[in-house]
Amino acid sequence: MNIITQSIRNRIKRKGHAWAFTTRDFLDLGAPATVAVILSRLVNAGMIRRIGRGIFDYPEINRRTGKALPPLVNGVAAAVLRSRGDEALNSPAYEANIQGLSEHVPGQIVFLSSFSRRISLGRGEILVKKMNTGERKLLRYKGIAPIIQALRFMGKELAETRGSELEAIGGRLDRRQQLQLAEYAETDAPKWMKKHIRTVLEGGGRPVGNPGIRKEAGKRAR
Repeated sequence: MNIITQSIRNRIKRKGHAWAFTTRDFLDLGAPATVAVILSRLVNAGMIRRIGRGIFDYPEINRRTGKALPPLVNGVAAAVLRSRGDEALNSPAYEANIQGLSEHVPGQIVFLSSFSRRISLGRGEILVKKMNTGERKLLRYKGIAPIIQALRFMGKELAETRGSELEAIGGRLDRRQQLQLAEYAETDAPKWMKKHIRTVLEGGGRPVGNPGIRKEAGKRAR
């Protein structure tokens, strides 16, 4: 076994089972063509799994059945984004479910980024859609973008019925996220959303109307 192959194997094992990756994750170890050949050999050897065009994972095995578990959707999306040096947001519907604001499970997992692509994944697929201008702005607020996306999905009326859930989200925020959310409420949030952001912040003990929060958020932004 040559040194490049061993280095690739070692990296995969360090990352652990369920890690998804592309050839780009190993270009510091060898040329693209060399890495591609080694990954194909590892697939044939049964160590890794090819789960899409140019996408692989180190499958996690179900201890009871001995069979490989399905790839992790977020991990696959992250691998594709890394390969392009890009960033993404979860779709509003997906984020509302993750944040506990909606029991609706989206039939298709959608991510928002600077490009569009359909990624086949077994019997399903992941859809990457191009962001609009408003969604690109959220990348400035990456730490609290999931909350904003969830609120966008809920809308004004549905958010009115989720006060306790919004407060629970606030209780999970750290200081940095509180400041970011307060800043967003002051500068970019639509009018209808400000009230619900206030509920989130009050759940974490940081009301939007606190001048100290606004002042500190402004300083950090600069």
